[in-house]
Amino acid sequence: MTPVSPSTHISCWVAQVVHGDETMVSKNPKHTLLLVYPGPDDMAHNALAQYKGRTLLYVGKLALRVCEMF
Repeated sequence: MTPVSPSTHISCWVAQVVHGDETMVSKNPKHTLLLVYPGPDDMAHNALAQYKGRTLLYVGKLALRVCEMF
């Protein structure tokens, strides 16, 4: 990441966030998948298995298992 100074132009994108579990992924194939600190269960794995989109936003510790699937 690059630090942003007050004089830097900032672009802002706003989108609706759809809350749900991994079953929602297949219902929204053209959306960006946002995984925020997924738990130790198989939710992230199941979501990625169903995801057919092109953009993944992942917030959390580096998880090689997640990265390898994508």
